[in-house]
Amino acid sequence: MDFLTNMDWVLPLRHEALTVIFNIFTWMGYTPFFLIAIPAIYWGWRKDVGHRLALIVFASAVLNAFLKDYWQNPRPDVLYALDGRVGGSYGMPSGHAQIGVVMWFWLAYEVRQQWEAKWAYWAAGFIAVGIVLSRLYLGVHDIEDVLMGSVLGVLSLVVFYALLSPMGDRWRSLSWPIQVSAVLLALVALVYVWPKAEGAGEAASIAGFLLGWVLGALLEQNYLRFEPARLMLVRLAAVVLGVVSVFWVFGEVRSVADGLGSSDWIYLISGSIVAFYISFGAPLLMVVTRLARRIESR
Repeated sequence: MDFLTNMDWVLPLRHEALTVIFNIFTWMGYTPFFLIAIPAIYWGWRKDVGHRLALIVFASAVLNAFLKDYWQNPRPDVLYALDGRVGGSYGMPSGHAQIGVVMWFWLAYEVRQQWEAKWAYWAAGFIAVGIVLSRLYLGVHDIEDVLMGSVLGVLSLVVFYALLSPMGDRWRSLSWPIQVSAVLLALVALVYVWPKAEGAGEAASIAGFLLGWVLGALLEQNYLRFEPARLMLVRLAAVVLGVVSVFWVFGEVRSVADGLGSSDWIYLISGSIVAFYISFGAPLLMVVTRLARRIESR
């Protein structure tokens, strides 16, 4: 099974042009990309698609972070690494592989449902494979890591699809305070039993993103009910200004959180604030400033 963990084969493949290409693919698995892509879909294209995409991406990311710290499987030797952004995190399962499969194939499913676009799954496969290969090429994951991440990504898609079927009707019939309370209790319990001795650390902010998103999106659905503006230029302006504000909020929240310490609960709250701003705060500001419209009745 040495071929699953040995990385010597990647060294002869490296070329300056390929390094640029794979760095672009790998950027699509880091936080800044998601802070652009998910809000842009939620605010500027279709709110329901952005909501479902955020749920599956954040939930799958929480699972990935938990399993990383549970298995504590080391990454390849740092001598292979061309990506210095991985910090001290473990290798298996690869988060880029798992979330790449989840995000792009779910988005392809949504596109196919709306436009019957036959190319959607091919495009998703191309991007997801590019992301997976980028982690191998950049030497921060081995084959075992990306295989496990890809498998978990597929399983996440299957489970999420099932939850959107009539199987999930009972959950959706619950009032929003009960739904938020259930998610809060589940995530707090998860952070409390986190397998890493020193706690969840920054991984708790991922759980916070899920919690904040659920709270904000449910409040939006029940009380705000915004829709993107009809004019495409206004939509574009809303997305651009919104993304800029998200990065400002993200930076300010992280700065305050860093000053308060490295508690799991601080990370949880900080992630919640950012996601709540994306799912409810920014749409509210867009409605107030007429960069988005509000649907008065359902």
